[in-house]
Amino acid sequence: MSGISTRAAGHGEMLVWSLLIGTSFPTAEYLVRDAHPLPLTGVRFLIAALLLVPAAARVALNPRRLIIWAILGALLAVFFWAQFQALRTVGSVELSLLYLLSPPGTAILAWYANREYLHPVPLAGFAVVLYLVIQYLILPVPTDLMALLARPGSQIYLLGCAAVIGYAVLSRGAILRNWLPAAAATTTFWSLLFAGVLLCLVGVTRLPEVAQWHWDHWWRLVYLAVFTSILSYWLMQRALQKLHPAIVVAYGAVVPLWVALLPF
Repeated sequence: MSGISTRAAGHGEMLVWSLLIGTSFPTAEYLVRDAHPLPLTGVRFLIAALLLVPAAARVALNPRRLIIWAILGALLAVFFWAQFQALRTVGSVELSLLYLLSPPGTAILAWYANREYLHPVPLAGFAVVLYLVIQYLILPVPTDLMALLARPGSQIYLLGCAAVIGYAVLSRGAILRNWLPAAAATTTFWSLLFAGVLLCLVGVTRLPEVAQWHWDHWWRLVYLAVFTSILSYWLMQRALQKLHPAIVVAYGAVVPLWVALLPF
């Protein structure tokens, strides 16, 4: 496959990824009415990891790989914890404005950690266009960025954005250095397993609620486990083998557009 075809495949994978995440919002919103999001996400990740066991079992383990996978899982857990904490006081669309800081942050870290260069003009143009769309087409009233940054929930979410940056750069760098296998399903399994365990531990006091879930909750949770955990992270891992990590992270900013455009 040529370089152009490879990059095109990576962009296609991330476009599908963003669509999967965007279309999952109604299901996730339904579930969090009756369950705390931390154990809910932790159990979802554990279900996804369980379904991926056959794929992960085919790859040999060593201490370095386990440590990297554990770090990736911890970064995932930090992002979701920060997101749930921030959503208590800040709206999801407003958080998407803060997320626009993640792609340039990823580009900077990727240069220092992996020596991967990305021309800043396309990335800056992408961020500016999305900023204008979110501010003036999606939000009912434009948000004061300085006031938004001063809110405690926003500052917590920036920690989550830093975790996203670290996840993308470490995952890509570990593959470039042959520290991790190129098998996307294996990295997906281990990162979801470690993240699921950590989120369940953080939300351990709410875990008894799991026993009270109805079958209606469980089939929706399995749907999320398959499409927004297994498939979405598998697509992301595949894309990280083809694209600069800042481009992969930038697709996260497309998700609010799907949420706004699709007729939920």
